Amino acid sequence: MVEELTVVGLVAMATYARRVAVDFAVTSHGKNPWTQKAFFNCLQHAHRMQAAIKLIGGKINVAYRCPEVNAAVGGVPDSYHLRGLAVDIHPGGGLSAESASRKLYAAACQGSLGNVRTVIWEPTWAHIEWHDPEEVGPPAPPRFLKKTTTGYEVMKP
Repeated sequence: MVEELTVVGLVAMATYARRVAVDFAVTSHGKNPWTQKAFFNCLQHAHRMQAAIKLIGGKINVAYRCPEVNAAVGGVPDSYHLRGLAVDIHPGGGLSAESASRKLYAAACQGSLGNVRTVIWEPTWAHIEWHDPEEVGPPAPPRFLKKTTTGYEVMKP
């Protein structure tokens, strides 16, 4: 009976949270309504996102973006933010974006952040994206990239 109540409770919380996310998700760039798939991807990775935030003492900038908001902020058309599989974190505790990104990459390589696909050292934040569970085949090891003015540079650990 306790197990059933736990599952029912989790479903009720997820249902409520999704309704709130869809009805009230607004950014400085306008409404940001969640898709069901992106919402559940974020829920499944929430503990990993929290671990990453804690690791660098940071604060989330964004996890999900709808296509309209993604376009407004200049996001790439196939952004993992569109699927709820990415998070941008501003580092805290005096860490630079570089040192935070390197710390996250090391944790990703150790597997402590789950199936990380890529860590990107952005100009003032760190970006992490997870493998899409719908991708076929075994996940590749994490990549470490640096965003530059002309694209992305593959970084050495």
